[in-house]
Amino acid sequence: MATKIPVLMTFVLLWMNVVYCMEQIHLKDLRQLRIQGIASRITVSRNALKDFLDNITGVCDLEPFLFKSGSNENLYDPSLIGEVDIGYFVIHDHTLNGISYKLKEKVATSYRLAGVSVPFVSGGRHGFLILALFTDSDKKVFFPYSTNHDHITYIDEIEETEDGTITLRHGNDVLVMNTQHNDTCGDNQRQHVRQDFDKILGKQVTGTDYPLPFDWGCDVLGDDVDFCDILKENKNELEKAGPNVCTEMTITSQSKRCPATMEFQEITGFFRNALPFLSTYFGSFEAEWIDREHGGGIIFPCLIFS
Repeated sequence: MATKIPVLMTFVLLWMNVVYCMEQIHLKDLRQLRIQGIASRITVSRNALKDFLDNITGVCDLEPFLFKSGSNENLYDPSLIGEVDIGYFVIHDHTLNGISYKLKEKVATSYRLAGVSVPFVSGGRHGFLILALFTDSDKKVFFPYSTNHDHITYIDEIEETEDGTITLRHGNDVLVMNTQHNDTCGDNQRQHVRQDFDKILGKQVTGTDYPLPFDWGCDVLGDDVDFCDILKENKNELEKAGPNVCTEMTITSQSKRCPATMEFQEITGFFRNALPFLSTYFGSFEAEWIDREHGGGIIFPCLIFS
């Protein structure tokens, strides 16, 4: 094993040097979507979160962006507490509406999806590192926020009840949250939640599944969507960037955001093993309900390495 370490490090350093020399490329407005649901900022053990991140991020300098906004910034010790974002959404992928009937039999254009991510700052760029995605769709999902569709886990059921309880179920195991929101909030409430979330994640929503390689499913979608043609034209540059690709979602004027609540209630078995740091949950301190339209593209390379 000892003889392999220098070889591996040499490969990593060579790849990083290639990425450093690349000019940053923006491919804008490749996709359009509507997202409806709730995103919540929750607190967990920083050590547990750091252990999880260390296992997946490798050489990247991603650091959780801890409590730098809103009225809560002085309530927690950042050496002990880490922030994780949990979201539950209904996604309408407008870009895929025009795919062939044959593809629609196996590719979802609307679906429910729950996600867990951690906010980061890298080279001054704010965004979120996607840690897990879950859907109960019976068709293939190509989530526009994600940079690798294989990161999505297909589970047995996502159930939403009238009292706001959302239950993810896989076999006998569950992840349970309770959510509440008011979708008719006033301007002052909207402004408060907008400032907090924009300061954490940025006004443009940037996400990545690093260190997984970029894959938007063009091997399946093929000529049915225009963005695959554009990605094909940039194939060489994308291969050089490797996993260092981020999605960048611009928010259109058709956007509604209101304060909400989300309480994380239970996690067992399958979900606990996938996201062990959630078992150290301390509480939720801010959430927002959103209904907005996005134009989506990608930017690469997007992360700064130490």
